[in-house]
Amino acid sequence: MAEAFYVSNMADDLAFSHNQEWVTAEALAFFNGTSPWFLYANPTAPHSNSPDLKEALFDYELTATPQGTLASPPDAGATPSRTDLWSRAAASQSCPRGCDRKVALAAGALWVDDAVGVMLDELQTLGTLDQTLVLFLMDHGMKGKGRLWEQGMRIATFARFPPAFAAGTVISEPVSNIDVRRPMRRPRAARLYRILPAHTPSPHSRV
Repeated sequence: MAEAFYVSNMADDLAFSHNQEWVTAEALAFFNGTSPWFLYANPTAPHSNSPDLKEALFDYELTATPQGTLASPPDAGATPSRTDLWSRAAASQSCPRGCDRKVALAAGALWVDDAVGVMLDELQTLGTLDQTLVLFLMDHGMKGKGRLWEQGMRIATFARFPPAFAAGTVISEPVSNIDVRRPMRRPRAARLYRILPAHTPSPHSRV
């Protein structure tokens, strides 16, 4: 979203790092604005680029953002503390070697999970959750980025929109995040197969 925007991936010489609380706070404020609306919220974690996620959690203040230093910490609702986040991530891992990296990746995933939960709770409080098309998509797989192997192309893909399809519905056909563009124009007229259609490019398709 424009109010919480990262121009590019993080680098080592910046005065800020991943700050999911800031992104969440701006999303919550946006929900309370003019309706109807479209929100694209792009979390930066989990991510393998430096600086490390543990550094982001404990070496940077909540007020440090790409827009400068905030006057006060962002109001991210019921988002758990960063200490609680790291504790839960550490408890989820059992690793004799390379544990810091595994815990950091788990913390990044939990950070995003907490944020999505807070956003959905806010929509529920506002009474608009069941009228909102919610899409959760990754840009690429955790391994094999930029490659056509399964590790690079398989992503988490979830959709929620009660007027069009029931909770727990699963489809097994291949889908892509580019498939959601058309039904977003008229979500109430969509059905599940139209929201997430299978699409197999021909051998001559240009990617």
